[in-house]
Amino acid sequence: MKRVYNEKISPRANESLTRREHTVQTQKRVIVLVCVLVIFAVILIGNSIITFAGSRAEQPVHKYYTSVQLQKGDSLWSLADQYAASDRTSRAQFIDEVCELNGISEDNTLHSGEYLVVSYYSPEIR
Repeated sequence: MKRVYNEKISPRANESLTRREHTVQTQKRVIVLVCVLVIFAVILIGNSIITFAGSRAEQPVHKYYTSVQLQKGDSLWSLADQYAASDRTSRAQFIDEVCELNGISEDNTLHSGEYLVVSYYSPEIR
């Protein structure tokens, strides 16, 4: 349906106004589309940055085992303080694991010079 702006002006002028209105409407649609795309891009880039930053902060940590010679005064608790990674395992869990690995119980008396197998964590590949 053709819109007539003013019956007193020529049909040619009305066509010109109609084309101008169409052009303005098209420009508005393009601006809205560009704004939506920019917002989408900002959200996507923001999420990517957050994900990338989070993955960089979390380095893989590997579990290793080593043999430790006991010194005078060593206990399972002192070994736990030295080798247990607090973010990976509690001291009690570490002691349980050492006891299981070495076939002993917490009640066993440890003697200096004995060797125990203990676990530890490291980001380095060995």
